[in-house]
Amino acid sequence: MAVGDTKTATATTRSASPVSVASIKSVAAAPAQHQQQQPLPNCLLVGTTTHARVHPRRRAFTYPVVYVAVDVDDLAAGRALPAHPRLFGYNQHALYALWDRDYLTAGEAPIRAKAVGVLRDQIGAAAAASVGRIVMVTTPRCVGYAFNPLTVYYCYLASDPAALRAVILEVNNTFGERHVYVCDPAHNAVGVPSAAAGAGYTHAFQVARAFHVSPFNTRKGVYDVLTLSPDAAGRLAVKLTMHVPDERDPAAPLRTVLTADLRARTVRPLTSANVLQTFAEYPVTVFLTIPRVLRQAWGLAFDQKLWVYARPPILAPGSPALFQGRARTIRALPASPLAKWVEARLVAGAWRAAAQELGIRLVVVPADPLADPVVLSESGAAGEVVVRVREAEAWEQLALYADPVQGLLHAYVAGDLEVHGVSTTTGPSADPLVLLLRIALAAAAARTSNAGRLVGLVRRVLPGSAARAAVLPTKQQQWHVAVGAEAQVAGLTWRDQVHLLRLIVVALVVGAVARAYFARMAKFAWSPLGFPDRLAAYAAGRDVAVPADNDPDRLGDDQAEAHGTEARKAEQARWNAFAAAWREVTA
Repeated sequence: MAVGDTKTATATTRSASPVSVASIKSVAAAPAQHQQQQPLPNCLLVGTTTHARVHPRRRAFTYPVVYVAVDVDDLAAGRALPAHPRLFGYNQHALYALWDRDYLTAGEAPIRAKAVGVLRDQIGAAAAASVGRIVMVTTPRCVGYAFNPLTVYYCYLASDPAALRAVILEVNNTFGERHVYVCDPAHNAVGVPSAAAGAGYTHAFQVARAFHVSPFNTRKGVYDVLTLSPDAAGRLAVKLTMHVPDERDPAAPLRTVLTADLRARTVRPLTSANVLQTFAEYPVTVFLTIPRVLRQAWGLAFDQKLWVYARPPILAPGSPALFQGRARTIRALPASPLAKWVEARLVAGAWRAAAQELGIRLVVVPADPLADPVVLSESGAAGEVVVRVREAEAWEQLALYADPVQGLLHAYVAGDLEVHGVSTTTGPSADPLVLLLRIALAAAAARTSNAGRLVGLVRRVLPGSAARAAVLPTKQQQWHVAVGAEAQVAGLTWRDQVHLLRLIVVALVVGAVARAYFARMAKFAWSPLGFPDRLAAYAAGRDVAVPADNDPDRLGDDQAEAHGTEARKAEQARWNAFAAAWREVTA
């Protein structure tokens, strides 16, 4: 899409009314000039990607891209690889390569099995069983490296190979998270606008935004998705237009913010000669994706001073936006080594023992959206606590604070942990947060006296660790003698302590570098860097201001104000809940 196409994108009408599968087929069959009898061959696609932002400030760029389109069955059978295996490989190192492990859910299962699994989970077993040919369009690894912002799976009916049954959009962000939207003609298809039909698009869908991609947008709004059948058209065209609500006038039409357009008209069959030609013409294109993303982000943040929105936790299963888009996050932000250590040694060790001793059933729902809940304690005489981990880094806080209760406070108020369940005690409270606090305090009380001395000693001089200001009321702190996570883990050897120290130091250094970098982004709509100060303000009963309320630029403030106000309200509510639970536990 040329930059001038922005006006067309802005003026495009949006219809949220679904249309039938039959009407989608008829629309797809209409533009005969784009039809062809033979399926698109397994090939390299050379084209461009264009992003055009139209609100609150204009910015556009166009970069070249190299994609590959393959029938996943041909790929698995080796029929898609006529090039020399050193030039184009499947599950093996080559100049260009495709690996099963790089796509959809984790693991080495074939791509087709993963794609059918996504369809089965999102639109039903019958729909998944009706799918025949699947064409994957993706950026291949080049000399072992690739970053795929978007991979598209065109799923055709087995009974009618010319008809699209569904389109899977696999989206990756720069944080390492992965999300899928399933564009289903039976659920979220809309009419193809006349201007788009004139440009050759044959299929249109609308999905609710449910995944964080850009730090300059909230997660609200919808995507209008336009595409065509690559088999029928002999080319690639995907266009996403993002619309967001007007926070000051909810009744107003959705506002167009940006368009992202991917086009490829140059089709090169997968031969050795074509692979070499493509690499010679575009030797570094695959490697430039992340640098180009960072360059554009720098311009938006520092040159154009757009509001910056911190990455939120992924949406929990059952969220309305996920249902509307037949969507699901299938990979969360990977946990750090320190978070894994705390979960394995402290939570699954000392907390498990404390929960069993107290007669509390303790269940942990991991941050990994595809992982099963972990039952740490079966006993439930005193109640049940379900800890839903929204961010795996929540466990880090239990080790970074000298007192894991302070770390639990940080993780809970920040929204990195959710606590659910029910108390079956006869006391005044049915609050599962009270039960979780009792578990944490019991684990500390049962600490091993000789464990963790080295870590405890070094902790006293580690900046940002023991020096963190406590925010629990002083009088109540006296009831509980602060003890670090390392003192609650039985059987720590000197080697274990050195390993834990290394993990803590690495986490503190990474955090310091991140704070130094992001501190320059002065326009956070709700800054994670200000969280410690906000905790102190909540503890002192002081008001916390929303950054957009005092913005001298007055740029896009309706979104920033709404986001900041909602975040402050939720954070304050979590603080109040934790403080109330703490008062009851220490009464």
